Amino acid sequence: MANSKEYLLQAMKGRANTLGWGAIVSFNRTKVNHLLAQQHIARFTTESFLPAIRGKISLVGNETVELSGLILSEPRLSFENASLSDAMARLHMDIVGGTVTHLDEPPGNPSRAISSFNISEQHGYWLEADIELRKVVGTINKKSEVVLNLSEATEFTSNLIESGISETLIGDFFQTQFDALPVEQQIYSLGILDLNEDDLLAPKDFYILTQAAPGGKDIKADTYGDGAVVLFVRTKNNLYNGILPEDDSGMPFFIPDDKIPGEDRSMYSGSLLLSRQAMFHWYIAPYISTHIGRGLSFEVKDDSEETGDYQLLATSGGFAVEKIDITWDESDWPHHYHFIKEDLSFNFRGVLFITITPDYRFALKWQNSVTETFHFMDDISGWPDEHKNVDVRFNYSLNMLFDNILSSEENTLRFVQSPESTLTSEVTIIGGGGTHWPLLEKAKGELDLILKMLLDTFKTIDIPEINFFAINHLLFPENNALILKEAYLPGDLALFGEIDPGLSSFSLKPLYTTVQTGAVLQFEIVELRYRARAADITWDVRDIDGARSKGDITQDGVYTAPSLGQLEDKTTRNIVTATYTDPDTQQKVTASAMVVIVASSMAMAPAMHAIDLRYSPAPFMFRVSSLTDSPITWTPLPDGLGTLTGTGQQATYVPPTLPPAGKFNPVTVEAVDTVTQQKCTGIVLLVNGVMPVNVQPAFHPGLAPLASLTLSNPSMRNAPQSLTWSVEVGDGSVDTTSGTFTAPEEITFPYSVVKCGYYDGIGTQSGYGVIHLSEVAPRAQWVKVVDFKIEEQSGSASLFANGLAQVMLKVSVQPLDENGQEVDLTASEKASLRLIFKDSLNDLPYVGESGIPDDAPADKQWAANKSDNGYRYYPPAAPAPLAANDNSVILYIQTRGTTPQLIAAALTRADYAEFNSTQDGGSEEKDNIIKITPVVPSSYTLDYFEFTKLPRVEGGDDDDYELNTTDYYTLRLKDGSQFIDFLSFEFEGHSSMVQWESRQYEEEMGSYTGFALSGSNTLQFETVVIQTIPQELRPASTLLGGITVPQGGILLSLHRRMNFAYNNLIESDFAKPVRLKLIDEFGNSHRITVQFKSPTNRNELTIVSD
Repeated sequence: MANSKEYLLQAMKGRANTLGWGAIVSFNRTKVNHLLAQQHIARFTTESFLPAIRGKISLVGNETVELSGLILSEPRLSFENASLSDAMARLHMDIVGGTVTHLDEPPGNPSRAISSFNISEQHGYWLEADIELRKVVGTINKKSEVVLNLSEATEFTSNLIESGISETLIGDFFQTQFDALPVEQQIYSLGILDLNEDDLLAPKDFYILTQAAPGGKDIKADTYGDGAVVLFVRTKNNLYNGILPEDDSGMPFFIPDDKIPGEDRSMYSGSLLLSRQAMFHWYIAPYISTHIGRGLSFEVKDDSEETGDYQLLATSGGFAVEKIDITWDESDWPHHYHFIKEDLSFNFRGVLFITITPDYRFALKWQNSVTETFHFMDDISGWPDEHKNVDVRFNYSLNMLFDNILSSEENTLRFVQSPESTLTSEVTIIGGGGTHWPLLEKAKGELDLILKMLLDTFKTIDIPEINFFAINHLLFPENNALILKEAYLPGDLALFGEIDPGLSSFSLKPLYTTVQTGAVLQFEIVELRYRARAADITWDVRDIDGARSKGDITQDGVYTAPSLGQLEDKTTRNIVTATYTDPDTQQKVTASAMVVIVASSMAMAPAMHAIDLRYSPAPFMFRVSSLTDSPITWTPLPDGLGTLTGTGQQATYVPPTLPPAGKFNPVTVEAVDTVTQQKCTGIVLLVNGVMPVNVQPAFHPGLAPLASLTLSNPSMRNAPQSLTWSVEVGDGSVDTTSGTFTAPEEITFPYSVVKCGYYDGIGTQSGYGVIHLSEVAPRAQWVKVVDFKIEEQSGSASLFANGLAQVMLKVSVQPLDENGQEVDLTASEKASLRLIFKDSLNDLPYVGESGIPDDAPADKQWAANKSDNGYRYYPPAAPAPLAANDNSVILYIQTRGTTPQLIAAALTRADYAEFNSTQDGGSEEKDNIIKITPVVPSSYTLDYFEFTKLPRVEGGDDDDYELNTTDYYTLRLKDGSQFIDFLSFEFEGHSSMVQWESRQYEEEMGSYTGFALSGSNTLQFETVVIQTIPQELRPASTLLGGITVPQGGILLSLHRRMNFAYNNLIESDFAKPVRLKLIDEFGNSHRITVQFKSPTNRNELTIVSD
């Protein structure tokens, strides 16, 4: 195998593979795309899904391509462009629905439809682009996310260019569309690192790179496009970032490609490498030193970070045995023996070590051969005592092996002493006789007691922080987690596993699928550890694109797609949701899947092509796509209407040499599936004659049975009675004077041509429009709206002009059908509700958590948001209760502008007709329009900031005599008698500062600062500063005196020390004041600088305005 587990472990063996980082996290293409699909689907349950795309692209000359109702699939990534030098990937989205219409729109002349077709998934159209993954740090929660932002995609390509659209135009079009989306629709999360925690493995920073898998760049390889997102994580105890590989050769691909036996599915989708420094230096060695004690300490024997026998070797310590004093009488009276050893000890230095075994475990070994001299006295009765020395040889070997025991059930790792561990000992007397056996027995007993004690001490080694990293620091969207399966120690700790639903979550299979109308599909529960709960699942199905387009599902998870008659478009989407109640938390847990339903298994492009026979028309090609692989045949054409030559899934049409009689001649093109006999039709519309009348619309993408559409001539809008209308091709009827066309009840031909004529005093002039008729065209379930309102819900329609403050708006509407009955919006219609400027009718752009930037251009000073960002309203007031209404949404407005604006709302109906609240006499008085008034934020001087020194918590008050002291200062903002809370803050630079009594290298007296957050009692410091202080001299991480930081405030700590050795490197970086950017609860920004009282006074802190 190219990258099997064994191959990978051998490649990692003996090396420091984490390149100086605390951890490296990798997750592969399959799971990245699964996470993206889960998020994409989950958004359909919140009305925040990606809307259908519509717009027009101008081509060369007078031609345009109109795209309406384009439905994009979930985003997917591939890694053929990844190189470990950046975070680039290739973005892929299928185009699964919508209409493409090619128009000729010459200035001053009527528009004409050249061709059109409805997109189905089986067409295989797609959109691709390069995209760079980004790191985003939350402004309040400080969680860092790996995100994919659709608006940052570049270098677009698409096979829609077959329609004559260049890649540049496609890219510009979709770039504009993605830019206009709400931020929550632009961004997908791939992983979250929680930077708030305080243990040694807590992430403090990370870099994102992408890496191609072996063969991932070879277009001929089965693994083409495979790869991984790789996170290089600096953990808390790493003072500095590691190094990043320069290219693909700088690092192995850390996810093995082993397959599950009997399946073509990978065993692993993610890996976590924890550095050997973290494993051995921070955890294993201290654990062993602590539990053995007796002065044991270690140093690294081989840390070349390349190859070699990596070991941690004992540098001190040993077991001291209590005084040995043995007396006994031998049978050879009158000898009485007395052995004495005052200082018997077994040292650790150089002979006790931690090492890594060839089978990727670690071992604790203590091996030595040492000679000790015992003094003994032979008390011979009646004779002088004889004093002698005897040498005793101790040979011992303790080899404790530890198995890596990983519990997927608990997602925990333990090191358990292996049964293969061995203990041997031998004690011999050098040159001694048999009379020394009690000494041998006693000495060996003491040695064995020590060795046995060590064996018993280390039955199991638990390091909770390792498990804490995987569970608490490394998070994935939609309740997924890195479920660890196997653990190895080739040097670093290598953990392999799968990114799967966490403890109480699950997912569905299939997650995303396409079926034809009426198809039956069995859904399965996918959960790693709780399959037994499947019996408690309840199932539901929800339609997205029409009230009638919903399938059915049983409580066994068997789904039946809607019938053809239920569809309201050629492509529709259903969301299948499974729900259960977690027995431990009593919380409802859900998982969703998407089913795309298509009306036919076959689709043709173009479905309609119009040819003006006056201009030597060229041949063109029809293509048919199918959900099956069956052979396709093409039906021959009647004589005189051109020729059709078909080969496989495409056919070339050649127009007739001699034009047939009449202005309009439709030619039916038919492809047939030879197995199912299903047919797919398109038409060629042969047009012959001059027709200067401009008919609008020139083309309508889809009209359902009995639906109506009014055509018009814009130049005759004031005299419509002069126009005459008639149906020239196809079915349906048209009011001869009003131009209102009504589709037939039963559609037998897919297109109708409606002609418009009028007499200009000389002759009758005419023009035409083409209407696509379809049983599954989008159906408007309502004809008008009433009570289209926009009302504030936040206490006032005023807000601070700081880009963050919001006014909460309730946008509601009541649609009425043709009988005047109230109906509900579809999910897609409801999702289209949006804010617009009353005067221009332009949409307000959307912003995310960070709000409108300071440097936003004049046309981007106002924005909408779909989420409450947590800041208080102006003036402070309790929000009004929200009335329940299925036809309403809550939106938020933000601004940096200072001029009031009139805001209205807009809505797109299922058939893409537009409505807005200014129509039909909409006004402020009737709540159809609202005036939003910005308020310039108050400018607070330094006097409004309370910088309070609390009573000293360590040391006396006299700074001349008390050299070790700790003081706390609280920073708060106060307006009158009311405190204004700080909701978020960040350091603009370093978070601690230092100052010494002098800048002499021998200086020991100095001061440094720390900080604590609102509502916390945990003291934090700049890591680099605190690491220069010996462990025993560092301040406590918990605030002294039981103090907790006031809610909405910040605490700064000042530590004066007499043993804070001068460090010129630290001073060069941290002698400058600490600069704070604070955002208060109303979204207003403040900048404060905290500094020592003076360059010669390090005993107090002061604040100044920034």
